[in-house]
Amino acid sequence: MSKMAHWGVHQYGSNAKINQKIVSNPANQNKSFWVTETAGIGNVLGQIGDSAQSYIFWDGFDCVYQHARRNGQGSVPPNDCVFWQPNDGKPMLEYIPSTKSWTPRKQYYQFAQLFKFVKPGAIRIDATENDSSLMVRSFLNPDGQLVIVGQNIGKENIVINGTLANLPAINKLKMSYTTPDVSFHKSADILLDNDKMKVELPPNCIFTLTSFAD
Repeated sequence: MSKMAHWGVHQYGSNAKINQKIVSNPANQNKSFWVTETAGIGNVLGQIGDSAQSYIFWDGFDCVYQHARRNGQGSVPPNDCVFWQPNDGKPMLEYIPSTKSWTPRKQYYQFAQLFKFVKPGAIRIDATENDSSLMVRSFLNPDGQLVIVGQNIGKENIVINGTLANLPAINKLKMSYTTPDVSFHKSADILLDNDKMKVELPPNCIFTLTSFAD
């Protein structure tokens, strides 16, 4: 155990509580764990609440695996992906045989809303929401930047009337979002008044708010 840095786990559900329970066992010396395979931004946002220290999306790009061929899944890429999640489970980059080129799938931009802004060494801070269509996760980067990442899973626009607490004064937040129709769209800055903000979110979106430019 003294030679092991982290546990590595595969987790495709929306929580990772069982892994946290295992690594919290005193016999395991409280090693942290990395989710080295996951798929779907909703899964990752759910798992973040269970304190993994790293996430890796499966799979990065369309390819063919020998074990999948042996299992009867053919030789057309991708032949090994998260088939039970038809939209979220395919690799981030799609191979186009006719042009021998690659193009990002929607989940590439969804995950960019998280991975582009939350830096190594960031700490997660408390965030609460009272709308069943909304999931929000908040972080402080090592340089003090506030990052709020969330998902509106509903079919309608929703308006967040939020308040920041126990943070240095913030006057505005930059916002971007990804929906089925747009990718990494930058919207107008969100202005704060006495730590209060009003944010309108389109349906079925992944969004990011940051306290200053990346």
